[in-house]
Amino acid sequence: MANDERHVPQRMCVACRERGDKSAFVRIGAKEFGFAEPAECASVAQTHGVKAGRGAYIHRDAKCVKIAVKKRSFDRALRRKVPDEVYKELEDMVSNEQ
Repeated sequence: MANDERHVPQRMCVACRERGDKSAFVRIGAKEFGFAEPAECASVAQTHGVKAGRGAYIHRDAKCVKIAVKKRSFDRALRRKVPDEVYKELEDMVSNEQ
């Protein structure tokens, strides 16, 4: 790899299962004693990509959020019951971006 080429982290959407650059996703992090707030990947990158707990990524797209809510995709990805407030907050975040 040349000096001007940098590795771009890839992540997979829990709803549509497509891979893409980390910056195209929103991360939901689960801590041992509760849930972290939905965090944009840009803020994760500013802290060197280290957040406590298991994390799952989803596209910043209303279609993917709708699929995730219907299938409860974060429950499976995070291996625990995700409160409905997290899904609601994610829906609000995506609708505000459009």
